[in-house]
Amino acid sequence: MESLPSPGLHSLPSAHHCHTCPLQSRCVPSSLNLADLEQFDRIIHRGRPLRRGEHLYMAADPFRSIYMILQGTIKTYCLTEDGDEQVTGFLTTGDCFGFDGLNIMKHTNSAKALDRTQVCEIPFERLEQLCRRIPSLQHYAYQLASRQILQEQKLLQFLGKRSAEARVAYLLLNFIGRANHDHPLTRPIQLPMTRYDTANYLGLSVETVSRILSRMQQLGIIRLRGRLVAIQSPSALTECAQVETNVKPVRVMSL
Repeated sequence: MESLPSPGLHSLPSAHHCHTCPLQSRCVPSSLNLADLEQFDRIIHRGRPLRRGEHLYMAADPFRSIYMILQGTIKTYCLTEDGDEQVTGFLTTGDCFGFDGLNIMKHTNSAKALDRTQVCEIPFERLEQLCRRIPSLQHYAYQLASRQILQEQKLLQFLGKRSAEARVAYLLLNFIGRANHDHPLTRPIQLPMTRYDTANYLGLSVETVSRILSRMQQLGIIRLRGRLVAIQSPSALTECAQVETNVKPVRVMSL
């Protein structure tokens, strides 16, 4: 097997303010003027990075904030009635999440870092106060929440109607496409999720996921080395995922 190039080590973003952050266009409405942006910037908490395996919040924790990932990966999950873990999403750079706690003011999912992860925390009470002074920000907050719901519905509908191979292919396209947002799909990345988590999320067995990945590698669609993966043929992977070539994979902010 041809060796994969190293994905390299990428340091966490050094931006300490919204106006210097490379992700500004993803989480801040373009309608904000500089004065409004500075007010928004002042309510954001930027704490230390989360370590791998560290929880940002647990199910039943009080809902206080929504979050934007600056770098890294978050797994969201809940527990079934039998006490088994059910993975509900994989979130990466640029994804906004945490809205699951808004309805009953308690989180219904747990959120755990799969690698070293940096997030911006937006306290919801302070965001509401700021929204009353800046109407455009209030509208944007509503858009974020409604977009999350629509994207969850579209993704669940897609995965529920596809074969096992299409589900695995779509997850690769979707996650790698989001993680490589400024780079080509063929750039290798280190998948932070285990085969078990992947299978759990897709409703498949670990053996099925491993078999599908091995077959994709044999066909020259992807290259694998442990969790390091590179897409050799984006068109072939898109065909496996049963996605129309002119339709971009659903961008998931939270599941």
